[in-house]
Amino acid sequence: MKVSVAVPAYNEERNIGQLLDSLRAQRTQVAEIVEIVVVASGCTDRTAEIVRERQSHPGVPVILIEETERKGKVSAINTYLDERHPEVDAICLCSADLLVTRDVVEMLVGCLVENEDVGMCGGRPVPTNGHGTFSGEATRFLWHMHHRVALEAPKLGELIMVRAGLFERLPQQSAVDEASLEQLVCDAGFRLAYVPEAVVHNHGPETVREFL
Repeated sequence: MKVSVAVPAYNEERNIGQLLDSLRAQRTQVAEIVEIVVVASGCTDRTAEIVRERQSHPGVPVILIEETERKGKVSAINTYLDERHPEVDAICLCSADLLVTRDVVEMLVGCLVENEDVGMCGGRPVPTNGHGTFSGEATRFLWHMHHRVALEAPKLGELIMVRAGLFERLPQQSAVDEASLEQLVCDAGFRLAYVPEAVVHNHGPETVREFL
């Protein structure tokens, strides 16, 4: 199954290089990652420069789309959809602040291959915040509750895989891209699936103010 990976990014110079490295290091058999497309929207830091540096590295082709104005994640996804490889079987939408464990893409593609009625699936975000602080413990508790809820009724986000062809664009007025995608997938007669073994790491707030 051919996969195109989309990474909408705004000022992610601290993480974008590591994310691209973790995506290129994916172990795959059934999945074939044919491109990684970064949409850098209105960035004022070194995000685009770091992506250009990674373009010269061997491995999966990295494509950079630069937008001078930041119009939000939904707009960035629609820009990606206009430019993506036209002959892929699945689209992976990945937040730019993640690190992806090495079998995530293969696990999510495997879910689609083994379940013809699944149109969209997602992995489990696990925060890297340490223990012993209010913000760290609160972040871990929040994502653990997210996991428990998703086991009963999939609510997907951070990194998802969706069958190509189920949608052409997201509604521009949408404030929550994953929720809009879930509705489009269900309207097309498919179901959602949560794959908790497909772990991605993110880093939550470090202070109470940031958490609130």
